Amino acid sequence: MTVSDTIGKVRQKAKIAAGLFWADYAVLGEQVRELEAAGVDWFHIEVRDGKYMDFGMPRGGFDIIEGVRKSTSLEIEAQLQMMRPGFDVFDQLAELGVNLISLPIETTNETLMQNITYIKEKLELKVGVWAWQGCPVVFFEQYIHPYVDIIEYESRAPFWVKPKAGKSPHTIDPIVVSSVRRLHEMIVAAGMEDRIELMEDGGLSASNVAEFVEAGMTVGEFSSPLLKGPNGKLVPGTGEITAAVRRLRGGRDKARGGSGGGRGLWFNPWGGGGGWGGGLPPPPKPPPPEWCKLARKAYVLCENSALPWLVTAASRACTHWRIAPSRITTASQRTRCGLLPWRKTSPTRPSRRPARSGVTSGRRITTSC
Repeated sequence: MTVSDTIGKVRQKAKIAAGLFWADYAVLGEQVRELEAAGVDWFHIEVRDGKYMDFGMPRGGFDIIEGVRKSTSLEIEAQLQMMRPGFDVFDQLAELGVNLISLPIETTNETLMQNITYIKEKLELKVGVWAWQGCPVVFFEQYIHPYVDIIEYESRAPFWVKPKAGKSPHTIDPIVVSSVRRLHEMIVAAGMEDRIELMEDGGLSASNVAEFVEAGMTVGEFSSPLLKGPNGKLVPGTGEITAAVRRLRGGRDKARGGSGGGRGLWFNPWGGGGGWGGGLPPPPKPPPPEWCKLARKAYVLCENSALPWLVTAASRACTHWRIAPSRITTASQRTRCGLLPWRKTSPTRPSRRPARSGVTSGRRITTSC
């Protein structure tokens, strides 16, 4: 089975990640196949260990992932809701056919960058980081990095309150929208808005998804709107699931600009929002090569200054002219690491001194440790 490749490839229309929290496991395969046929982009499975949330039994077990993998050719995300997940968990998820592993900032703690590197280099999978509402947005700053494919921000959920039929248990507060907007601006400032997805998880529906797309969200996670209705869980084969996907796509397409692109993909580097289809001028023609060199040099000089607004201006200029930001080694793109246990070192010159990662366009990122 050939698996799709869409995560981390930001496009004009915001994507739909189908969450399976509210799936009917008696007909899981049928629901998955119908969601894929209706046009969702990938599947989002919450994997719990029973410790991360004391009130919840383990959920999204390996047997569920195995069943989903056999039922779809779309990518599968495992969002880990675990206490300090380790390499053995990542290895098992890779064997089951997971394509994206999303790590919790709050409970992975100081091993987070180490785990990101392991998943990306050793397992060659996609990787994301996520956190609940309440974690400061600045927590994400150092993970706006070439190794990270998606940033996920989840709204609060008062699970002790019985949810209404067909409604999400999550609550959308005004700070959730502003936090998504700030995360988007951070990604743009790093020149990585074409390769890092930005997800809002929880509380989204056809009625509010456009607001988040306009704030910069490139993918929304939906479970209740796709799998629950006023009369309970939606039944595959009745057309209810297909209709639910159609409603979400309609809500998404109401975003400013008419394409559902919002600020997510082609953000105007000189300010403002909307996709290029929203009345903004088309992307400019490529500049002469000497202009590219000058812009990159200017970016590095600005980065070393004490004026943050200069860094933002230079980043926007590079984005405007489509100058590959991956050729610029910025502070937000650098990382330091210790001696990685899976990396072979030279027998004659083993090095344990941390070193900066090199970022080179068109080639794999390498870090000598």
